Amino acid sequence: MKHRARSWLPRLLGPVLLVVLLLRTDTQALIETLAGAKTINLVGAFLLILPILFLRTIRWRNLLFPHAPAYGESLALYGFGVFAGTFTPGQVGELGKAYFLRKRGVPLGKAVYATILDRLLDLVFLLPFGGLFILALPLSTPGYLILATILGFLLAFMGQAIGAATTQAAKLCQL
Repeated sequence: MKHRARSWLPRLLGPVLLVVLLLRTDTQALIETLAGAKTINLVGAFLLILPILFLRTIRWRNLLFPHAPAYGESLALYGFGVFAGTFTPGQVGELGKAYFLRKRGVPLGKAVYATILDRLLDLVFLLPFGGLFILALPLSTPGYLILATILGFLLAFMGQAIGAATTQAAKLCQL
């Protein structure tokens, strides 16, 4: 009986979190916001989600090599991680992917390492693009110099932090 409960319990997590989210959401405000949005923006966002999810899944599979599951299973696990990460502080729920990978025979250290490095790589791509938008602001924008300085420090810190984190994670996981 315990084994059965362990097999279906994780599958309930998604629907339970969805119900909790819906119960805590101001549905009227959500409907008003969606009604006020431009249709082209909603369609564009929807059309971009799938290719981005697919590309991020490929990157994650490459980090897991040679332990990566098949593409379909990888996409399902990555989608689960994104979903679980949405509901947890710091997107810690994405580590749920490591739990399911471990059950499929992937060493836990490799699974955790790939998941954390994947999140760090998101930052590597996000900060420079955000920086381009900050630098595209007119120089007369209030706080421009402060934003540009903060961006510079973040980029420098991020480079050092990612280098140190990947080195330590590789040592801990004995890759």
